[in-house]
Amino acid sequence: MVKHRLIGVRQTAVAAMLLLSAPVMAQDVTAEDPMNAMIARLLSQRKETVGDTVIKVNTDTVFFDVSRYPVTNTLTAGNLSLPRPIGYIRTNFLADAVLIPNAGFEITLGRSYRWTVGTDFYLQWIKRHWQDRYYQTYAWTVDVRRWLSPDSGRGFLRGWHVGALASAFTYDFEFGGRGHQSPVFFRSFAVGVETGYNIPLGHGRWALDISGAVGFMHRSENVYHPHGHRYILDRRRSRNFFGPVNLGVSLNYTVGHLRGERRHR
Repeated sequence: MVKHRLIGVRQTAVAAMLLLSAPVMAQDVTAEDPMNAMIARLLSQRKETVGDTVIKVNTDTVFFDVSRYPVTNTLTAGNLSLPRPIGYIRTNFLADAVLIPNAGFEITLGRSYRWTVGTDFYLQWIKRHWQDRYYQTYAWTVDVRRWLSPDSGRGFLRGWHVGALASAFTYDFEFGGRGHQSPVFFRSFAVGVETGYNIPLGHGRWALDISGAVGFMHRSENVYHPHGHRYILDRRRSRNFFGPVNLGVSLNYTVGHLRGERRHR
């Protein structure tokens, strides 16, 4: 009886050494390797009886060839492959607050996350001719940003950014008295430099971006007043302005994959 127990203990130790010597990296396992084939057969056994000792083998580990599952749209930092966000969909709350609906998007340039390009569209077309009320504007803005900390530890595209913007717009504002109209697109425009800070909202995809720009604005407009059912042109004028040309408090939604997410193909 003692002899049988010694034989069982020795066989148990040998089996345990074989299990511990199995490789754990999936990319090293191939079907052609005889050692891997032996390990696979050993792992496939739910249980094996050696003498009077029962060895239970867990088969939770799954081996696969990672070369068959290429990962795209990633950023490599050292030996770590991180999912790569594409950019933002955004809206400016300040314009929404004055009843000018708007929407825009911002995308990354290259894989360094240091540069992005974005564009925004603004449209409001309230017209009440019988009351001499006009609240109309159409604007298009393009900006380029340089992110100072593209991976700030709180996620990609967070923190401070600097850049430049350009915009073109038309408008017609009149509320029963003197009206101001810039009817030709690109005759009124603005250019400037901007800076801002992007604040993540929690650990998800939402962020709040606060930005401002200073630069040069040119407006070419008609000044008029209503008279019955007609509008009398008072004068045409141009105005140049140096100072703030844009202010934004934007809600951003990240498009793409975030840090810590896994891609399943």
